[in-house]
Amino acid sequence: MGGNCMSERRRMGKHIVSFSAAAACLLGTLNIAPAELFYSTAADMSAFSITQEMKIGWNLGNTLDAYSTTANGLDTETCWGNPKTTKAMIDAVKAKGFNTVRVPTTWFQHLDGDNNIDSAWMARVKEVVDYAIDNDMYVILNLHHENWIDRADLGTAYDEIRPKFIKVWTQIAEAFSSYDQHLILESMNEPRAKGTDHEWWGPQQSEVDTINKLNADFVKTIRSIDSPYKDSRLLMIPGYCASSDSTMTSKIDVPQDNFVAVSIHAYVPYDFTMNTAVGDHSTFTEAYSASLQQTLESMRSMFIAKNIPVVIGEFGTSNFNNTEARVKWAEAYISTTKSYGIPCVLWDNNVISSSESAGECHGYLNRSSLTWYSESEPVVDKMMEVLGINSSGWGGEKQGVQYDHDDLSTGEVLSEKKTTIRAEDEPDGNCFLFDGTWTPVKDGEIAIKYTGDTPVLAVVDSEWDNWTEIKPYTTDDANGIAYYSVKNIEAAWSGSLSDIAHYFARTNGVTTIEKAVALGGSSTGSQPSQPATDAPSTPSQPSNPSQEANTGFHVSDQKILDANGNEFIMRGVNVAHAWYQSYTEQTLKAAAAKGCNTVRVVCADGGQWTKTSASDLQKIIGWCKENKLVCVLEAHDATGSDNISDVVAAAEYWASMKDILNANTDYVILNIANEWVGTWDSSTWAQGNQEAIKVVRNAGIKNMIMIDAAGWGQYANAIKEQGKNVFNSDPDKNTVFSIHFYGTAGKDAQTIKNNIDGALTSGAPVLAGEFGYNHSDGDVDEAYLMSYCDEKGLGYLAWSWKGNGGGVEYLDLVNDWDGNSLTEWGQIFFGAMKGSKPATVYTGAVSPQPATDAPVVPTQPEVTTIPGNNGDLKLGDANCDTYINVADAVTILQFVANQGKYPLSDQGRRNADCDGQNGITGSDAIAVQQFDAGVIKSFN
Repeated sequence: MGGNCMSERRRMGKHIVSFSAAAACLLGTLNIAPAELFYSTAADMSAFSITQEMKIGWNLGNTLDAYSTTANGLDTETCWGNPKTTKAMIDAVKAKGFNTVRVPTTWFQHLDGDNNIDSAWMARVKEVVDYAIDNDMYVILNLHHENWIDRADLGTAYDEIRPKFIKVWTQIAEAFSSYDQHLILESMNEPRAKGTDHEWWGPQQSEVDTINKLNADFVKTIRSIDSPYKDSRLLMIPGYCASSDSTMTSKIDVPQDNFVAVSIHAYVPYDFTMNTAVGDHSTFTEAYSASLQQTLESMRSMFIAKNIPVVIGEFGTSNFNNTEARVKWAEAYISTTKSYGIPCVLWDNNVISSSESAGECHGYLNRSSLTWYSESEPVVDKMMEVLGINSSGWGGEKQGVQYDHDDLSTGEVLSEKKTTIRAEDEPDGNCFLFDGTWTPVKDGEIAIKYTGDTPVLAVVDSEWDNWTEIKPYTTDDANGIAYYSVKNIEAAWSGSLSDIAHYFARTNGVTTIEKAVALGGSSTGSQPSQPATDAPSTPSQPSNPSQEANTGFHVSDQKILDANGNEFIMRGVNVAHAWYQSYTEQTLKAAAAKGCNTVRVVCADGGQWTKTSASDLQKIIGWCKENKLVCVLEAHDATGSDNISDVVAAAEYWASMKDILNANTDYVILNIANEWVGTWDSSTWAQGNQEAIKVVRNAGIKNMIMIDAAGWGQYANAIKEQGKNVFNSDPDKNTVFSIHFYGTAGKDAQTIKNNIDGALTSGAPVLAGEFGYNHSDGDVDEAYLMSYCDEKGLGYLAWSWKGNGGGVEYLDLVNDWDGNSLTEWGQIFFGAMKGSKPATVYTGAVSPQPATDAPVVPTQPEVTTIPGNNGDLKLGDANCDTYINVADAVTILQFVANQGKYPLSDQGRRNADCDGQNGITGSDAIAVQQFDAGVIKSFN
């Protein structure tokens, strides 16, 4: 049969071997592999393997994405002045060294009244895509200038957008279902509130929420379409306007999927690349270079270092007749993205000069002559030179440079005034002026301790002129500290450092500044065992025989004892690290602040999701220790499986992490596999778990082991029937059992009691490793479960902090990763959680300590509490969590903005009206902030 073999191979994911078996044997005797074996199959590549293959790309800009009121059908392709796309064009792009083509495509003009895509338009899009596929290139296909997405009412339009969005993507996914991993789909281009005063900056949370929900719908839709590649196709999702600013990228909710990359557009630094208000673009200055590095570093630290791929879907610099400077920019840009493992796709609109739009001259390929513009070809050549023919060094600095910073307590204090600033309060309220004078420290840095959005440092001279901004060169996310190098300040400042007279912290969102100090500097090297912090160091632990023997957590008399021999009862939550790695650190900090003493952390052994690396495990454990949390680690890949090989695979994964686990027996409990065995099969459950325990113990792992019940964790009878045999198979007799209480195991009080009492007959400790207050299989009597566990002295861990999908989003405990706002489930759980006390390895105690229902917090000013018939009035405590802080101010502001979406409880309404005036207004939020900062001592 005739046809293009390469085209078929890329569309169907199959190799066409073009030599005889005899020839293959001959090559085999010469130890030479057939050339076909060197090709990427693009059928089983990981996400990072795909992005490495993509390397450098080119945008077919202002072509299939063009639209017009005067052009229809296929004529829209040329309505913005570009010629019709030809295979020769794409051949020229390939010949230049590009191996990715992004095909921006606008669809709204090609839909009928029922949102069906015009078949002629779909055929044309496929034809252009195939030009690149036939060249063995990667292709990115998206929704581009969609006026039904980019709209002023974006924040309230989700329900209107969603059906159309899903239908359009369903048709595209079905049309391209046979294409292998060389085809990449991108949910949207630059989704934004078009036509508003914040179209390109400072989105409202409701607008961010709409984008995050559409991205989740996109991933779910593509994964649901029948295709050999539906689960392994790389999908790209942007944040608000695809911005590269960390304030907006930090708001992206990355779905729990191993083949999702964050899509970012980075025309940076903007003053050099596109800003026509800047008169001189002839030099790529040190200040520009520093700004570029800071932006790219934020992508690395926020996503790449946490195993989330990034694709810079658009980048470039307008032609200001400054080719030499653009070449230097290209060298700096691609050198850094190459080292971080970030592929970049050059924006090309075929405009080389324009007196009307000088900042939009992104012409590289002359699409008429198929030659490269002389002003821009050196820029492209420099990119190819940096990448090199073999692209050696790709991704070599994914983890970035590690810094050892001086402790904040050793520096010169610049400010200790706690202040909250907001971007929406500009021009004055979005900045905080530091008190005192600043004396630059040679090779030093300024450190700002903060919560919320990362602040920007700004400096001015004595005349309050020459405003200059500097982003942090690194941040300590665990402790909320941003570091600003004096070298970067000097590079950005146009003059002598001695001319700097005032300095500010500015925010692009909401930031609370807690402290600012000048430090002597940092040194590069290995990551410090304890990140720099101004908190006092943990007191040394007393010598204890159990610790010296490294017994760690252990079972005694059907109780869980910590390394000091004290009973430990778990009170905590589940954390979905495997799918939301970028949020784990802040989640653990927030969970501890809510009073948890334990977190159960979702990891992966590589069976279904990207394997949790050794370095990730060390980070997770380190963060738990910093926050005085006991860490239960579980591998999630075997969930619901009845195959013994899957639970053994989980055990083998943990065996490979033996050294990390054994170094932390005082802090880590090993839950080998989550919910292994989906059926009500006690026999298989026992056999598989006995084999898994054998693998773990034969590897020399000494940690306490946790085993989930059968039946997706809900069949407690498996523990009752076979638990004793499983427990006795552990030579260390250090195994505990976990029941997951949802609509089956936890449907009512009697069922809960029977399940717990029955499991306890195994002779081993039992706990509730997961539970909710509702589920797809029915309601849960969570109140009785928690009460009965309190009565029996058993642990419980709620599912889960945040990130649920698939119709059970109500199982999120919090509305935001920092835990400032509780959901209905969160209010129920944290309101009822009792008896939480840290393991005594953290407190230094060797005898039982009194339980506490809440974490210790710093002494606050006098709280105004007024008794009443409807409950005590605690002025300022709008969210009714017993504390008065910035979270209450945010709660009040949300209520003022939208009472329907952000209602207050009756008690919360009474507490919120605290400024002495009638009614809840923004003034009440200000009063709460003043109280929290100590500006006022009580409410009127």
